[in-house]
Amino acid sequence: MTKIFLDTASLKEVEEVNSWGIIDGVTTNQKLFLQEGGMDFKKRVIDICNIVNGPVSVETTTHTVDDMVAEAKEYASWNKNVVIKVAMSADGNGLKVVKRLSALGIKTNMTVIMTFNQLVLATKAGATYVSLFYNRAKDAGEDPVKIIRDYAAFVKENGIGTQLIVGSIRKPDDVSQAIAAGAHILTIPTKILTQMPYHQRTEETIKEFDDAWEGFIQANPHAVSRTPFRISLGGGGTDLPSYYKEYEGFFISAAINKYIYVTIHKRFMPGLKLSYSKTENVKSADELEHPMVREVLRKFGIKEGIEIISLADVPAEAGLGSSGSFSVGLLKALYAYQNVQRSPAEIAEEACDIAMNKLHEPSGKQDEYAASFGGIN
Repeated sequence: MTKIFLDTASLKEVEEVNSWGIIDGVTTNQKLFLQEGGMDFKKRVIDICNIVNGPVSVETTTHTVDDMVAEAKEYASWNKNVVIKVAMSADGNGLKVVKRLSALGIKTNMTVIMTFNQLVLATKAGATYVSLFYNRAKDAGEDPVKIIRDYAAFVKENGIGTQLIVGSIRKPDDVSQAIAAGAHILTIPTKILTQMPYHQRTEETIKEFDDAWEGFIQANPHAVSRTPFRISLGGGGTDLPSYYKEYEGFFISAAINKYIYVTIHKRFMPGLKLSYSKTENVKSADELEHPMVREVLRKFGIKEGIEIISLADVPAEAGLGSSGSFSVGLLKALYAYQNVQRSPAEIAEEACDIAMNKLHEPSGKQDEYAASFGGIN
């Protein structure tokens, strides 16, 4: 299978595209490092090597044979994945460097190649990889597709292990043409590679399927509740059992136009999914971390087979009775899902019972009643 290298010196690009699971290596050059601006060159190379499980080409910048060999030795010492890029220069020095590095067991990538003859010379010198500049060769009047075909046949017929890298890619069509011609490796700039997953008809089809699924969900049992938050106007603390059992309680609160929404629908995969400020995917309701949802589902005898989504207009712990509103909203949605009618008083009392007697929360009753009845109470 043709391998794909990413042609970049950007750590961010390497991290992102590597997460796609398609990258076999990275190629860099002086222009790519210039685009990155100020950085620690050695650290950047090592960081890229630590991300990508494959060869990372680093190009020599000196010009005499001895200097290039010394430079190559230094780069190769940084990480086992470093491959030394050496330009195919007209004076033959590049070939000399590749020959010496090959004898030292240092992997090389002979680069800036435009012709079949240059590819053959680099191969004879012992290059591990040879890099054909696809569009630059085309700009110079060469036929890169024919060069790729001829070279692929040449190495196959002679049992040669040198691999052909095709670079200088300017559009996605270049990739398909080079692969069809027999390129072993394509090194592709990020801006081109990120275009390759896109096709308008693909996006249209995905939307068509998403819309169909939404229609399917709407046609199956689901329920949505909208429950208000509250502000307390007076009597706070008198709704605690320790107070009202001895002195009776009295409080005033008002529901406001900020809400919590709870949606429940059938789940078509095993287990149960709960989404709030975090997402829980569990095999059974008993495994849920959210205590209120766990206890409510136990009350209903629901182990799995549903998905619950909670969204709110205000964040939790805003002092607006959010826990009470959530428990009331959850009960309302579950009863609606089961087509069971319950009065606001029954919903409020059930929510209070779970919070106070099942979860033993040190709370009163005003939040649940305000959320269940709404208005001023």
